[in-house]
Amino acid sequence: MLLDEVERIHTDDPVLRAYLDTVAELLAVRGHRLEVGQLSEALIGPAGLRRVDSRVVALSLPARLVGEMFGLNLTVWRDDPLVAEVTTPGILDEIAAGLRALARAGEPATITWHLRQLATERSRQVESRPVITPRPAASGASVTNGASPGAEPWVWATWDTLRW
Repeated sequence: MLLDEVERIHTDDPVLRAYLDTVAELLAVRGHRLEVGQLSEALIGPAGLRRVDSRVVALSLPARLVGEMFGLNLTVWRDDPLVAEVTTPGILDEIAAGLRALARAGEPATITWHLRQLATERSRQVESRPVITPRPAASGASVTNGASPGAEPWVWATWDTLRW
């Protein structure tokens, strides 16, 4: 299983910072977090999985692309009723105008995502499905596996022969 989550986002740009802070506050109102990479690093995986890799990688994008992307996102959530709990329409207008300006400017990257990447695999000691171990049928048992007459009768699965 591969997992890729935001660990942190760094920017010195005030418009991008205002957008990110607003998104983080909106998510918090819903009981969520924007940056969950550190949480996923601390998770202990379910039984049967072992971690094979965990790293943080940096991803920097040009400000014009980020301004365009964040601007599109803002148009989707700005009318959400919960937004009124974290900001005002005037501040959203300022952020939207700043994002449009960034999208037009084509300035070099001013934002970097630090992404936590986790990779897990099934533990070699745990089977993904039961293994059926054939064993001779008890004396007098009927053959239910379609064996031809005269063939050795086998019971293909009983609870005591399954290994998980």
